Amino acid sequence: MLALLFVACHRTEYVEVPRGDGGTVRIVKARVPWSKKLDVAFGRYFLIRRNAEFAAIRLGKRPGDAAGWDCSYQGDGSGRLLLGARQHGEVSQRLDATKHPGVYSTAKWQLDILCGPLAIGWSPGNWLYPRGLWSGEDEVKHEHDPGVDVAVTTSEDLASIDVFDPDLDWLTGF
Repeated sequence: MLALLFVACHRTEYVEVPRGDGGTVRIVKARVPWSKKLDVAFGRYFLIRRNAEFAAIRLGKRPGDAAGWDCSYQGDGSGRLLLGARQHGEVSQRLDATKHPGVYSTAKWQLDILCGPLAIGWSPGNWLYPRGLWSGEDEVKHEHDPGVDVAVTTSEDLASIDVFDPDLDWLTGF
């Protein structure tokens, strides 16, 4: 079961998203949540998008505070993730003590999933952060990261995902 930490508004809004063929598709605009993170399940794809760029990402279990990931990125607006650029990697996090009492660092750990030019932050428990968790030398990127929209799926198979499915609930602005 997918656990989401958000509360939906009662008002439904729609947006037009461009398709690669020149047309557009009308989709439900994301609901405004209380939290700025969400929890996803291992082994199932979740989707991220920015404008007409899409990525499908699946997390896999790793020992300790880590997760492996694989993704498919499609930036041409077609949403055809099977034909997308494939990537994989690992994210991990541990809080390291600093010379300041009570202050911890995550600077040497990989906290962001990077799929094509799209990034989403991750922390143990499979919490996702749409503006990334830039740290260390990359910390300035956080202020300039516009973030991504996120939709969870129950799919374990990339071929069964339709990024234009009107039943997807794209979460934005969280």
